[in-house]
Amino acid sequence: MTVLTCQASNTNLTVPASQTIAIDLNLKPKEVRILTPVYNMSAGERLELVCQSSGSRPPAKIQWWKGGALMEHIGESTSDDGSVTTNFLAFVPSVDDNGKALSCSATNPTFPAFKLEDGWKINVLYAPLLSLILGASIQHQEILEGSDVYFECNIQANPAISELVWLFNDQPLNSESSPGVQVRNNSLLIRSVSKVHRGKFQCQAANAEGRGESEVANPAISELVWLFNDQPLNSESSPGVQVRNNSLLIRSVSKVHRGKFQCQAANAEGRGESEVVNLKIHLPASKVIIFDGSGNRISDIAGPFNEDSSVNLTCDSDGGNPPPVVKWWRGSTIADESYYTTPKGFIRNVIQLPRLSRDDLMTVLTCQASNTNLTVPASQTIAIDLNLKPKEVRILTPVYNMSAGERLELVCQSSGSRPPAKIQWWKGGALMEHIGESTSDDGSVTTNFLAFVPSVDDNGKALSCSATNPTFPAFKLEDGWKINVLYAPLLSLILGASIQHQEILEGSDVYFECNIQ
Repeated sequence: MTVLTCQASNTNLTVPASQTIAIDLNLKPKEVRILTPVYNMSAGERLELVCQSSGSRPPAKIQWWKGGALMEHIGESTSDDGSVTTNFLAFVPSVDDNGKALSCSATNPTFPAFKLEDGWKINVLYAPLLSLILGASIQHQEILEGSDVYFECNIQANPAISELVWLFNDQPLNSESSPGVQVRNNSLLIRSVSKVHRGKFQCQAANAEGRGESEVANPAISELVWLFNDQPLNSESSPGVQVRNNSLLIRSVSKVHRGKFQCQAANAEGRGESEVVNLKIHLPASKVIIFDGSGNRISDIAGPFNEDSSVNLTCDSDGGNPPPVVKWWRGSTIADESYYTTPKGFIRNVIQLPRLSRDDLMTVLTCQASNTNLTVPASQTIAIDLNLKPKEVRILTPVYNMSAGERLELVCQSSGSRPPAKIQWWKGGALMEHIGESTSDDGSVTTNFLAFVPSVDDNGKALSCSATNPTFPAFKLEDGWKINVLYAPLLSLILGASIQHQEILEGSDVYFECNIQ
C-alpha cells in the first residue's frame, strides 16, 4: 500500500492542486508450515493436524494430500488482514498408509504455476498382522503321513516384532520339546508327519503396539499304504524299494518286480484306493555280435575284402524280452531291416554287400537291436576294409631318345592300390633291378626309382613299368615305350662274300664292304 501524490503548482499565492493514491498488489504465499507434525502415528488413532500459510494476497488456498490423493479438511480460518490462512485436518491412519507421503500445500489462484508445500513420509505403527501358509510344495489340505510339512508365518509389523510363538493345539511348540519339529524364525518344519501331528497350528507375535495372531491351520493327515500283488510294500522289507511320502521308487527294476502296484490312503472320513497298475518289465537286448561269411567274429574292422567281391555280414542279438528288432544302418540310413530267429533263439540279420568297390572303403555299418524306447539300443559299429587294385601306373620321367652310355634315372608311380602296389621295371621282357622305392603315409601311392645306362643293343627294345597287387595275381597295369638309343656310327670292314681267304691271287677282283651301324 505504497502512497503516491501528484501535485501541480504555478504560484506561491495559492495551495497547489494535487491527488493522492495507494498501490495494491496480488502476492504469492510466502510460507506454508504444518504446525502440528506427527512423525510416528498409531494405526486407528484419530489425529488433528494444523497447516498455516502466510504472505498471500488474496488469502492462500490450503489443501491436504496423502499419497498424491486430495484429502478433505474439517475447517479453515483467515486473519483479519487476510495474510494468514490456517487449515485443520482430522486424520485416522491405517496400516495401508504406512510409507505414504502426507503434505499441505498453499497456492494463490492468481499464480497457478506457484505452489508451496510442507510434509513428511507417514510412519504408521501397528500391532503384528499374521497369516499362516503351507509351504509351496504342499498342494492340498490333506497331507500324507510320512511327508515333510512346512509352515510359514507371514508377518507384517511396525515396529519389528519382539516375540514370535508357534502354537499346536493352543500349546507352545518348539524344537526342544517336540521331536521332529524344527522352528527357525518365522518357519516351522515337521519331518515325517504322523497321526500325532493332527490338530491346530497357529503363530503369534508381539511388538510395542500390541500382539497379533494368525488364523488357525488344521491340515488333515492321511495314512498311505503301498501294495505289491496285494501285499504291503515298504523300504525295510523290499530291497531296492524306496517309499517316501506319496512316491515309490524301485531301483534297478528286474523280472521280480512284474506284478500289480496300488496305493491306499485313509483319513478321518474313510479309506480310498487307486486303480491297479500292472507293471510289465522289458528286458533290453544285452548285446549284438557280428560275423563275416567265414564265421570270424568282427569287433571293429571287417576284412580286408577284395575289390569286386560280394560279402555277407551276419549280426546276431542275444536276449531281450520281447524279442528285439535287428537292423543294419549305413550312417544314418537303414541298410537292411530283415531279420529272423535262428533255431538257437538268436535274432539274426544278414546284410549282403554285392560287388564291393573302392567307394565302399571304410564304409561304416552299425548293427542295432532294440525292443523298447525306454533304453538305448544295443549296437556295434564296424568299418569295411578292402584290398584294392592299382588304379593307375605312370612313368613320370619318360625319355624317348637316349644316348648310349649315358646314365638315366627314371621314376614310376602307381596310385590306388591297397595294400601298396608292387612296382617292377622290364626291358625286352627281362626284369630290371630298381634302386629305391617310397610309399605315401596312407599307403595309396608307391613311387619306384630306376638307374639305367642304355647300350646300343637296347635300341628298339620295350622299356616298361608294371604295377600289381599280390592279392589280385591276374591283374596288372603297365606303362612304357620302345627304347630309341642314339649312338655314334659303329663300322666294320669286311671282304666281299666271294673272297674266301685273306690271300688273294694277283689278277683277282677284290670286293670290300663297310658295314655301318
